[in-house]
Amino acid sequence: MEHANEKHTLALAPNGAVQWQLASLLKSTSDQSVVIPNLFPKYIHAPKGPKGNPVKQLQPIEEASYLDVHI
Repeated sequence: MEHANEKHTLALAPNGAVQWQLASLLKSTSDQSVVIPNLFPKYIHAPKGPKGNPVKQLQPIEEASYLDVHI
């Protein structure tokens, strides 16, 4: 079951470096960390329940101000 109010998806470049790094990490052929840029908003409004939305007023350049995720 998926609960999401506003979804944020990030399309990785086909055959791009991040895609290859993630694949190598999942196949256990690499132990290097992978950085996925601009994936998670800095501020989320979650009043109650499973729904949460990015607070757009605090992120003036929207997705460009999202946090990178290191895996």
